[in-house]
Parts: sequence; C-alpha cells; structure tokens
Amino acid sequence: MRVLIFMALICMVIIGTVFYRRQNKNPTLGGKIAGPKMLWLGYAVYVYYVLPPILLFGPNLAQPFRNILGSFWGFMLLRGLVELWLMYRVKRWSPKFGIAHNIASIGLIIAASIHFRHEIDTLPANTLLWDLYLPALIVFCLALDTYYAFRFHQLVGKGTTGDKSIWFASSSDKRFEGVLKLTQRMNVILLALLAVFMWQHLSGK
Repeated sequence: MRVLIFMALICMVIIGTVFYRRQNKNPTLGGKIAGPKMLWLGYAVYVYYVLPPILLFGPNLAQPFRNILGSFWGFMLLRGLVELWLMYRVKRWSPKFGIAHNIASIGLIIAASIHFRHEIDTLPANTLLWDLYLPALIVFCLALDTYYAFRFHQLVGKGTTGDKSIWFASSSDKRFEGVLKLTQRMNVILLALLAVFMWQHLSGK
C-alpha cells in the first residue's frame, strides 16, 4: 500500500504537468489554468479519487471508515462521470452542480460517521486518529472547493457553458487575482496536511 500511495502521487504530478501544459497551449475548452489552480485541481483529484480506493483495498483501514470512504468514493465517481459529460459532451456544466454535490458529500460523510459511531467508539485512539484523518481532510477540501466554486460562479456567471466555456481561473485574467492569491495560500496548508498523511502511511507510524 505504501508503494501505491507514493507511485500514485508521482503519476498525479506527471498527469497534472501534462494537462497544465496542454491546457495553456491550446485552451479550446475551459480556458487557460493558473499554476495554483492546477495544483489545487491535482490535489483534489488525488484526495477524492485516488487515495480512497488505495485505503479501501488495503489491509489496515477499520471497517467503519471503510464503509464511510466507500460510500463517498462511489458518490464521487458518479459526480466525475456526470461532470465530464456536462463539460465535454453537452457543454452545460455549472459550478452550481459542484457546489450541490460538495454539500451532499459532506452530509454523506457526516451521516455515515453518525451511523457507524458505535463501531468508531470501540476503536483504539491511535487507529481512530489516523483512520479519521483522510475523511476529515476530504471534508475540509470539499468545504474549500465549495467556496472556490461559489466565487468562480460569481466571477464567470454563465461563461462556463458553450463552445467557449471557461472552467479554470487564469493568471492572465484580472478577475481571478484575489481567488488565485487565496488558492496559493491555501495550497501551502493543504500540502502540509498531505505531508502528514504521507509521513504516517509511508513510515508506518
């Protein structure tokens, strides 16, 4: 599992770099993407889509958190399929969809945690701390994601639809200066939180 976590991170860095270069070289759909937003996008994909299945199919995750992460991951996979269809097929994507799904996902994680609270209460403190870490990080990312999407919708409006859709914040667009500065600051915090996760799982603490 340690190898998978590390190799998946390396793959995400490579894929993110390729996407960043291609999107800024030929921004047919979505527009150009700034570096801080590309880092955030790759981070979100890694935390939402990549880490949950690695932990789910690993041997160490306690059953209640296996249920919680499994429910979230399935719900997130559905979102990914729908969003890709809305963006690249019908070109009718809106940040409102992401906002609604983020709120529903937070509700799902909280509801599942309450449902399995008795099993969670029986876990040793150390197990509870580290098994809870990723769901807590996901909730934090979802809340931040919701704010980003809300601000993006305020700035772009209906510009996210059609053949000239804008889905990403560009450093060349003055409208996004404030959002990009905040994203840059928050990326530092997010990377620090991920570093703690990586340290724990790669070192076997």
